[in-house]
Formats: sequence, structure tokens, C-alpha cells
Amino acid sequence: IIQQPKDADPAENESYKFSVKAEGVGQLKYQWYWLPEGDNGDFGRLNGETSYELKYDNAEFTDNGSQYYCEVTDDHKSVKSRTATLYVRFRVEYKGNGHTKGNPPEDSKKYRYKEKISPMDPGNLEKSGYTFMGWLAPDGKVYEVGEEFVYDYLQNITFTAEWARDKVLQIIQQPKDADPAENESYK
Repeated sequence: IIQQPKDADPAENESYKFSVKAEGVGQLKYQWYWLPEGDNGDFGRLNGETSYELKYDNAEFTDNGSQYYCEVTDDHKSVKSRTATLYVRFRVEYKGNGHTKGNPPEDSKKYRYKEKISPMDPGNLEKSGYTFMGWLAPDGKVYEVGEEFVYDYLQNITFTAEWARDKVLQIIQQPKDADPAENESYK
């Protein structure tokens, strides 16, 4: 085998492939094998997957960590490729939660499972009468910009802007007119 399969790291619903390049005597035959994530057994044969390339149209989070290899056979022997791993990446989305100005940040990066995330700066995101406090994560905690967060789920994540109402000085009771007599105190 002169070119080994490489790990794949698509986002959910993206296509991905593994491929090998080989040289040998006579006609080469290919057979791909697969071991699902968490399975400690033997690799299973992928029936019908007999090309130098193994292609899939839609990556799913449930396949994250699955492993693949190809066995290449010529007229004299069989050789196994290195094992390649599928890492399905997730995306991070930001929502403004009633914002009145600006747009939530856009994160084009794709993250691996358990990779550290640092919530982005809200930029020009504003909500009239409120102060931005941070980003509410699915774990129920509000994270400040740059604070590290490790996402331990296999799905896309949404950070939602958390706002606190601005404090406004209010007069609760208006003063009453007083007309005290001479030498009397008044409130």
C-alpha cells in the first residue's frame, strides 16, 4: 500500500471518504472493514465495499469514533492498511435572544467531540435596556467570553445570549408638601 487511508472529520450530514492507493502483481482486490465506536470486538466486513475508495453521503454523530481499514489483495498476498478513524465534528451556533441591534457571532469552525470551546465575543450585539452577561450553554451555565467549555454531547450546540435588565433609578415615593408651624419639625 503506497497511500494509507487518512482519518476523516466531517460535520454532521457532510459527506466523507476513506481511500487507499496500492501496487501489486496482477489485479488488485479491495475489501473494507469497519468497527463501530465502543465495540471491542472484531472488525466486520462491509459487504459490497470493494473499491479503493469508501464513500458515505451523511456523517452521523452516532458513527463518531468508528474505525475503518482496507485489505488489498493481489495475486500473491493480502495486506491491511492502517486503521483510519471517523471524527464527526459539531458546529456552534449563537442566538441573540431578543436582541435589538447587531447580529449574533457566526462560528465557522467545526469542533471535535470533547474539544474545548471558548464562547465568542458578542461584537455589536445589543438588547435595549439590557446588559450582555454571557452565553447560556445547554448545560444551563452562563459562560463568559473566552471561558473554556467542554461539550460532552454528540450534537450541534447553541449558545444563547443571556441578558440582565439595566437598573434604572426610580423614585418610589414622591415627597409631599409640608407646611410646618413655626418651631415644628417635618419630614
